[in-house]
Amino acid sequence: GVLPPELVPGAEVLLSDDLRSLLAVADQTFADSEGREHRVRFGLVDSGYRTDEVYELARVAKKLLPSKGVETESKRVNPLTYTELDTYPGTRKKILGGLKLVSYSPDVWKDALSRRLLVDPGRPGAWHLHAGTGPDYLSHFRAEARDELSGPWELRGRRPNHLFDVAVLQVIAHEMLGRPPYRLWEQLARERGGPSGAPPPAAAAKPASPMAGRRVNPFAR
Repeated sequence: GVLPPELVPGAEVLLSDDLRSLLAVADQTFADSEGREHRVRFGLVDSGYRTDEVYELARVAKKLLPSKGVETESKRVNPLTYTELDTYPGTRKKILGGLKLVSYSPDVWKDALSRRLLVDPGRPGAWHLHAGTGPDYLSHFRAEARDELSGPWELRGRRPNHLFDVAVLQVIAHEMLGRPPYRLWEQLARERGGPSGAPPPAAAAKPASPMAGRRVNPFAR
């Protein structure tokens, strides 16, 4: 359900219904097919649109951080960095307590997702989809591709790609939770006073793949 404005503690920027819904999702408990319960430990929210709302959402929800894709040569060398934020965009208004912005290289992390999609199900590092995943979801994964091994990722026509972008953020969040050198969420959670969850899992070895290293999208046929 959607949290009404009066139930968003400490918010100073009005949050729209869809962003307030994320607060409710972040506090839910989900059960898998075997009845095991899972809670949201951490999430990234794209701050490229309605930036001030996303910053405020991340400020009041300790489990969330704002993120922004930035494609530069430096990002290819260091594809995940953190920037301290102390004011809302375009203003001098202070962000109470400050925030950390996660900046990342879209092409580097889309390559990482693409490699996961090529791993056979059941092997370490494979990308798993919900049993009810339908063609609408998959169409977002087919919306982008690399035409050449050295070229950037590009949209194929005017297809929506939002769920593909969400999957990229999921890969980044997983790296931040469980694998060096990006395993910083435990530290960030302590700094922000939020829950850090259980200790991050040990990194799984990368499986060998005949397509390893190729920058392609296997769904973009």
